[in-house]
Amino acid sequence: MLEIPLGDGFFAYGRTLIGAFSAFYDIHTTERPPLEAIVSADVLFTILFNGRAVIDGTWEVIGYQPLDVDPKSLPVLYKRDILNGELSLYYPNSTETPATENDIEGLELAAVWSGGHIGDRLRDHYAGRPCLWLATRQPGFVPLDQRQRPHEFEHYMDRWDDDDTESLGTETDLPGDSGLIVARLKGSIRPSERADQFEDPLNERLQAAGIGEVTGGGTEQDASGKILFSDIEIVVATIDESTIKTLTTVLEELGAPDGSYLVVGDDAREIKFGKLE
Repeated sequence: MLEIPLGDGFFAYGRTLIGAFSAFYDIHTTERPPLEAIVSADVLFTILFNGRAVIDGTWEVIGYQPLDVDPKSLPVLYKRDILNGELSLYYPNSTETPATENDIEGLELAAVWSGGHIGDRLRDHYAGRPCLWLATRQPGFVPLDQRQRPHEFEHYMDRWDDDDTESLGTETDLPGDSGLIVARLKGSIRPSERADQFEDPLNERLQAAGIGEVTGGGTEQDASGKILFSDIEIVVATIDESTIKTLTTVLEELGAPDGSYLVVGDDAREIKFGKLE
């Protein structure tokens, strides 16, 4: 069971389920409720959580409750290929099937959320305002630096302008002039290997350098279940030659296979890298 600080003395609550799946409850309070009251509350959303906010102590583990969740009851998510826009349904057993826009209506994107972004989503929910991190996952999102003020995400801009980093948590939350880069790793890399060998050490290097953070990942399989490639989603402060060089160098140091490439910018420009066969 997890306690999530939201600022101004308020807390929200969640729990880890199976794998990266985690549920977040409709509780917004200044006093910690009993564990039984937390798990009996309505669930606001169930998503994939990267766990770093627990590891670094930003979120507190406040206890344990017996888990009676059937894996089949976990929500179906959806994926949108960043290169061709194709949709698929992503099942809790990691299998996928093709999907249409109608199929994904009301579903969560199969993205791995950071604690900082989950905290923002909860704060925005209770403030009755739109969440930037939900909006960025929708097709056609216009970056904040291309918008005219005032707009619906003014509260994010104000926090960045005021350098109010405490309210954002300890993880890197980047403003609207940031960019998304996807590292596509060729070969049969299992999800656990992707996290341990690439995502976690890459995230540490990026945050230490103040460049950005790893925000998610995924695995593409063929009909037989063979892994074709793995994606790592990275948000960076600026997309320039220095950032690209850092990413390719670090990923090659971590063992990125030959034939891997970065997908960069709105035009999905591909930059090849990788050394190991």
